Amino acid sequence: MKTARAIVLMLITGAVATTAAERLELSQCIELGVRNNLLLRNAGLQKDSAVETAAGVRGIYDSQFLAGVTHVDSGISEAGSFISGDQERNEASAELSKMLSSGTALGVSVGATSYDADFPDIGEAGKGFDIKPYSTKVELSLNQPLLRNSFGKSDRAMVKIADYGVSIADGKYEREEERLRMAVVDAYWNLYAAKASHDVGSQALSHAKNLHESNSKKFEDNLLDETDILATAAVVETRTAELTRLSNMQMNAHDGLACIIRVPVKDWAGVEFVYAKNTKKLPDEVKTLGDSNVLFDRAVKNRKDLVALRLRLEQAALDAEAKGDRLDPDLSLFGSIARGASEESFGDTTDLGDTSWAVGLRFQTPLSRSKEKSDARKAELAKSAASNDVIKHEEAIFQECRSVARELINARARLLATDKATNLLKRKLKLETEKFDQGRSDIRWVIQTQEDLAQSWMSYHISYAQYQKARAACFVVQGVKLEGRSK
Repeated sequence: MKTARAIVLMLITGAVATTAAERLELSQCIELGVRNNLLLRNAGLQKDSAVETAAGVRGIYDSQFLAGVTHVDSGISEAGSFISGDQERNEASAELSKMLSSGTALGVSVGATSYDADFPDIGEAGKGFDIKPYSTKVELSLNQPLLRNSFGKSDRAMVKIADYGVSIADGKYEREEERLRMAVVDAYWNLYAAKASHDVGSQALSHAKNLHESNSKKFEDNLLDETDILATAAVVETRTAELTRLSNMQMNAHDGLACIIRVPVKDWAGVEFVYAKNTKKLPDEVKTLGDSNVLFDRAVKNRKDLVALRLRLEQAALDAEAKGDRLDPDLSLFGSIARGASEESFGDTTDLGDTSWAVGLRFQTPLSRSKEKSDARKAELAKSAASNDVIKHEEAIFQECRSVARELINARARLLATDKATNLLKRKLKLETEKFDQGRSDIRWVIQTQEDLAQSWMSYHISYAQYQKARAACFVVQGVKLEGRSK
């Protein structure tokens, strides 16, 4: 086990392979595929991007701080002003504001002003003007929307839409990972079938050579005709050519699996894939995995892609509601209360003995909201499309469940049938060989039975691989994560 983990770690990190063959089981292949697949990595990046988008949307509730100082020195007098042109003003202010989830905008501000100007001597007429050169103020203000974005409804909807976006991206990632795991399983069992077929072809060639060698001796002893020797020689060449084809198929399947799990190219030749021992004892799963209704009931609860589409529908509904809210006029309640002082000296202004307050309603609306109306209509259309997508995907999942359940039942039946056929042909070959040795049969029947047995063995291994892939597909269609299942 420690050796296997070291191999996996070495392949993941792209380390240089050792001269000894690396042996990888199905679970290790799946682990490597999940860690190394670039498409899955991109799906993970999209999930991270959705998280950042949600964090950005929540920025509407971030506290804001504003501070500034201003110095004005002017010799320009406004027309009609009783203040002469020479005036100097210094202002300093700071404000802390916060938006609440209720849509209420709160602000706390402090400010100080010093003012120096030349006033003309206007006698008794100027007694009504008492302009203080220094002032300070501390103010608390609020603004509450009543119609458009009433009590922060639209803002909360936008935050929830962004949160749904995170869940949707997570669902897409999970489904992409499930597909990748299934792709690794497919490639793994395709290689198994190709390797097993190559082994059968190699054994068939060995049997053909043995038969040709045996017949050659019988021909030398005048026990067989030359046609029998030519027949077995032709079979040797035919099976040699077939073995070359099977060898090429095996190498292509090997490279295909190594590629999908992203083993470094330079290490492909040094990787060997191993398989669980085939005990020929098939689990009785037809009642569960072979029932499309059971698969569908589980799929509608577990499938991440379906969950993502349902969230997308809720997201579209919230978006339509938020954009419909933008058609309302902008009516808001505002108010403020402040304490401050205006005095002859700056030190006296810290008493904050004066009070001021204000309250009012502010109404604003454009004469036409063409863009907002268009956005609202498009949002309603998007909601309808999202609803159709959910229904369509549920129907597709039901069809997929029927297909994979049927494939499992058929694959199991094919596997049992090919296993039985192989055992029968083994017995037939034994009998045909005995009859041929006794002179009661023709070499053609021995050769034909060998061919039939080899084809039956290949069909058995292909059926076994198809059965394993069908089992895996039954788990994937339910939304169950594959962990190298094999029986």
